[in-house]
Amino acid sequence: MKSIQKGSLALAMIATLAGVSEAAASGRGALDDVRTTTTGHTFVRDYSVPAFGESWRDPSGMIWSTAFMYDGNVARMSQPEAEKLCLQLGARLPSATDYERLRSYMTPPSGVVNGEIFDNGSYRPQILPRLDLFYFWTSTVRVGLTGNGHYYFMGATGEIGHTTKTDAHLGVRCVIR
Repeated sequence: MKSIQKGSLALAMIATLAGVSEAAASGRGALDDVRTTTTGHTFVRDYSVPAFGESWRDPSGMIWSTAFMYDGNVARMSQPEAEKLCLQLGARLPSATDYERLRSYMTPPSGVVNGEIFDNGSYRPQILPRLDLFYFWTSTVRVGLTGNGHYYFMGATGEIGHTTKTDAHLGVRCVIR
């Protein structure tokens, strides 16, 4: 642990109890708590919301929860259940726009980056653990001819889809600023 500066005793105690660096406990991130995308955007592991589990702060300051798990698989629930879970944690479901911004952080422009050739479809979801495992609910409502529904984010491809099914069971990530 680094030397304790005046006023950082509480931070040092939190870091010790959590078994993390002071930088990680403060949200600044230690070297192993930082991930940089191929587009140069930095994500920092964040411990400020314990209910989120492993969470990451994106370049905009949004904190993304882990994918909630159950018995080793992504927990699946209806959109109203997902919304309720996030609210109970003092957070919210990400909107379709939030997911589009997240995708932009992980998609390099066409061309060559660090010796790798990319096209516009070179989306890299590995920055956030388990993002590529499932489809995740958004808070964005889709009004359609066949009834209202919600948009969802396809973690593996970075695309936005929609469903009018109220009984669909998808994964959940919550966000908070």
